[in-house]
Amino acid sequence: MIVLPDGRRDRHNVRSVRARSARWLAAALVGFILVGWAATVYGLVLIADGLSPANDHIDWWAHVIAVALIAATAVPVWRWLRLSIDDVVYGHFGDGSAAITRLNHQIDNRAPSPPAGLDSSLAAMIARTLNVPYVAIVEGETEAGVVGTRPSDRDLADVPLTYQGNELGHLFVAPRHPRTSLSNRDLNLLSELGQQLAIVMFAIRASEQLQSSRAALVTAREEERRRIRRDLHDGLGPSLASMKLQLTAVDRLLMVDPHRAASLLSEVRDGMNKTTTDIRRLVYGLRPPLLDELGLVAALRNHPSAQAGLTVTVEPDELPELPAAVEVALYRIASEAIHNAARHSGGQQCRVTIEVRAEQVCMTVRDDGRGCPEPLIEGVGVASIRERAAELGGAVEVFNATGTTVRTLVPLESAKS
Repeated sequence: MIVLPDGRRDRHNVRSVRARSARWLAAALVGFILVGWAATVYGLVLIADGLSPANDHIDWWAHVIAVALIAATAVPVWRWLRLSIDDVVYGHFGDGSAAITRLNHQIDNRAPSPPAGLDSSLAAMIARTLNVPYVAIVEGETEAGVVGTRPSDRDLADVPLTYQGNELGHLFVAPRHPRTSLSNRDLNLLSELGQQLAIVMFAIRASEQLQSSRAALVTAREEERRRIRRDLHDGLGPSLASMKLQLTAVDRLLMVDPHRAASLLSEVRDGMNKTTTDIRRLVYGLRPPLLDELGLVAALRNHPSAQAGLTVTVEPDELPELPAAVEVALYRIASEAIHNAARHSGGQQCRVTIEVRAEQVCMTVRDDGRGCPEPLIEGVGVASIRERAAELGGAVEVFNATGTTVRTLVPLESAKS
């Protein structure tokens, strides 16, 4: 049960009373006009048969024709009357600007916490506005908000919820009466409300994607910190402590046993070389030094796979300045694609083409090898490529075209922000 504040409860009660009054008034008008129409048809048929003040003789077949006409046209006339009178009676409920204002207030009055999706309150507002028995807001394959029970004696009006050319869901509304449909006025109002609902759906999806992206970034950052901490604690820490002990031993043995001291110094030197390699590996894991020393194009041309029998060509020769995150992501993706080409494709050539556009960067890595198997079963390498592109809101496509082609699109705006 939903508990409303006193002011909202009063407004809700007033609207319910008005809706019931409108429903009774509509039914009364339909019945009155329908009876008047039947009497008029009956009278016109009798007059056509010759009924007049001077002649009260009516043929029996005139009565049959009158009844047949009334029976044949009663349902179509009733439906037309329903739609017409509903438009008149419910017009103050179905005012477009007022309905959209109520929808916006309904959205604004929702809980201030991050939205988890649409709820039934929006469907209830639409049901009250149009005074219909059933409203369902469907997002994808999920019913995001439902009010009432779906009637089996009438067809539902289906309003697609689209935003920027993308279909986000559907709004299903049942007509007010059996064997009728909604009027054009109602459908136009539903179309306007559907546009607002589509904007709400898009905003909710964008908010959910933003939260998911933030969570993924936080997780990736913490995993990177954990890896660096583990490498420092388990690798560099013990190595530096061991070298400190060895240097202490060298200091003690220097005057007593110079040969032993020299041997320990040699071990310390080897340990320092190994530690230096580990430090470089850690730094390389944060940002490849080749990017700072040579730039993206030259770094790819000097990729280790290029020294192992695979000819790597990169175009163009120069690139405009790119955001650091985009540059690192492109280098990692291209490195993984070149490594896969050298290891699995069996080709001799690998061509990297980078095109910087106004809003995004398109990079294509194509080899002349045997291509990827069909269907493609993605391994760790392809999954890593997709994750790196997804971190920046980009996308990756892997397909066969004279070898294997890896095409990556990365937006620039998301990386700058």
